[in-house]
Amino acid sequence: MAPTRTNRPGCARFQPLRRLNQNPSGRLPRQGCACDFWATWCGPCIEEIPSLLDLHHAYPDLAILAVSVDEDPDAYSQFLSRRHVDFTTVRDPSESAAKLFHTEQWPETYVIDRKGIIRRKFIGARTGQTPRYASS
Repeated sequence: MAPTRTNRPGCARFQPLRRLNQNPSGRLPRQGCACDFWATWCGPCIEEIPSLLDLHHAYPDLAILAVSVDEDPDAYSQFLSRRHVDFTTVRDPSESAAKLFHTEQWPETYVIDRKGIIRRKFIGARTGQTPRYASS
C-alpha cells in the first residue's frame, strides 16, 4: 500500500480513541504508531498478540494502540490480563474506529507516521515479524 495522507479523523487525530478517553490530547505520538484492530474471539488475532508484545518491548518509543471490537467487557479484560498485554488497548464494540479505517477483517494493523500518514496496512496476523513492522 502506497503512503497516503487521509482526512479520516481516526488517522490524523485519533478522535475515536480520544472519545474512548484513552488519548486526551488526540495527537499522534512523536514516533508514530501502530493501530491494530482485533478481537478476543478471533483466532488470528490471538496468534498475533505475542508479536505485538515483542514489538512493544523491542521499540518502546513506538506507540501501539490496539482497538478491540469485543462486546463483552469481561472477556476483553480477562484476555488482556491472561496474556499480560501492556500496550494501550481500548474496547470499541460499536466499531466506530474500524469503520473510519474501512477495516473489514480482524486483525488489521496500520503503521501511521507522526504526521498521520498511513505507511503500511497489514491484513491478517503478522506473527514473528517484529522487524517488518518496525521498518515499515
